[in-house]
Amino acid sequence: MQGNLTTAHGQESNIAAYRFDTVSRGHNPHIASQGPDRYEPLPPFTKLPRWLLGKLSRRARIRLGVATVVAVALLAIGVSAQVRSGHRDVETADAALDRRKTARQEALAEDQRPRRVRLPAGTADPGSAAVVDALEGGVRRDMRVRVRAGLLDGPVRSVACEPVRRSRTATTAAFFCFARQTGARSNYEIEVGYQFSAKADLGAGSAAWCKRNPRPLHPDTAYYKVPPVSPSCLPG
Repeated sequence: MQGNLTTAHGQESNIAAYRFDTVSRGHNPHIASQGPDRYEPLPPFTKLPRWLLGKLSRRARIRLGVATVVAVALLAIGVSAQVRSGHRDVETADAALDRRKTARQEALAEDQRPRRVRLPAGTADPGSAAVVDALEGGVRRDMRVRVRAGLLDGPVRSVACEPVRRSRTATTAAFFCFARQTGARSNYEIEVGYQFSAKADLGAGSAAWCKRNPRPLHPDTAYYKVPPVSPSCLPG
């Protein structure tokens, strides 16, 4: 009896040893193998997208393709909207600039249009002192009106008109007039004011003057176009 127990105990020990040996060798189907880890090397950078795509399932690739198409479509719509908005902004700015240029040119044309004064009755010499007095008085009154309207800076302190050499005919005489605004003296005298071309015409019985507007020197005024002076104020 004692021998049987010993035998049974010995068999149980052998079975336990077998089970332990089996587990240690990895034969237990419920325990993962403890073999060495293996890594798949990455492909070159240029082939990496295709390699990653190949790792996806067919369904994942379809979803990725659909998402890509949608993203590209949304991006195209957004870019197109931005481009259209940019074009509208540029067109609006260009239109505003064109309006300012047009307004500026119209203001210059109005500033330079001829103003007139009647010559004294019985005037026979277009370059006479009486004609000069009438012309200077007309320019002076014109300047006062413009200064009060805020069109020109003032005050205008004096007006002087001088005949243009070699411009006289039997019935006309041309003049250069200067409306003096301010004056200063350093090493030489500096006068600031407004220039005019003028002409007395016995046939018309009047003298006309046109303000001159020289082109500004600032580069931002490259579009600035000086209107032509009316022939009514020029020799001939």
